[in-house]
Amino acid sequence: RRSLPNDALRAAGLLRVDSAGHVAGGEARAVANGGSSHVYVTGGRTSIERAREVLAAAPGVQEVLGPESFPALGLPQPAEDPTQGDLILHAADGWFFTSHASLEQAAGARDYRGTHGHRPDAAGLHAGFIAAGPSITIGARLGLLDQLDVAPTAAAILGIKLPAAMRPPSAQILRR
Repeated sequence: RRSLPNDALRAAGLLRVDSAGHVAGGEARAVANGGSSHVYVTGGRTSIERAREVLAAAPGVQEVLGPESFPALGLPQPAEDPTQGDLILHAADGWFFTSHASLEQAAGARDYRGTHGHRPDAAGLHAGFIAAGPSITIGARLGLLDQLDVAPTAAAILGIKLPAAMRPPSAQILRR
């Protein structure tokens, strides 16, 4: 199901649209990313709190997070990165966000069956990981493999160094 945070912001007077239903300005705007949405607010602290309140009540919104939650998600603060929203929305199970500003505008849009941007710790998004080859320990069972472990492990198998990786290669899977 589709959630339209900009429609909620428009209804609350925090977003303006033109005669065609496109965003034309306002104090807050959501930019959708499938299972999440960045919300950019220009009106200061009062507008941020008002946007948080409006969006928390919007259909399909599981949670509204502010900058106090960003470090735990590995996200920068808005002052450190201009692409970082002032708020982050996460979609409820079975929902995804679009950037449309009205139901009428969204009605003609394509409905995607798969999206990105969902929380990486959502249990329903776990996937299988299978590896085989001379560098892989036969019969190794990893349990839950964090997505941050995949790139350094694949790089180690290929003999490539990843000095900026947040984690080392998975020792459980690599043959010694």
